[in-house]
Amino acid sequence: MGNDALLYRAIYNVIENSIKYNHTGGQVSVQSKAEQGQIIITILDSGCGIPAEDQGQVFEPFFRVDKSRSRQMGGCGLGLALTKAIIELHGGQIGIVSSSPKGTTIRIMLPQQGK
Repeated sequence: MGNDALLYRAIYNVIENSIKYNHTGGQVSVQSKAEQGQIIITILDSGCGIPAEDQGQVFEPFFRVDKSRSRQMGGCGLGLALTKAIIELHGGQIGIVSSSPKGTTIRIMLPQQGK
């Protein structure tokens, strides 16, 4: 059984980043489905995307893609690192697909309870 508060925080962190780093008037979409014993949550945004060279580091503590906006946007680079830790604590996985400057897709896969 999972910790609802931690899972809420993990998903909230991803959605918050999708909003924070999106364009004015941009879109954020959240989708979920059950598939092959997993719950898959997909968060898509129409923001600036993440350069390919940075995608492998976005889940590392204190990593910031755009250091020049760090003060302006707030945060300290821990949100996605905590999200990854929470998802893994629940036996899940998290991944990213991003196409700079076309947006980012984060996919969270969690084992379905009772499966």
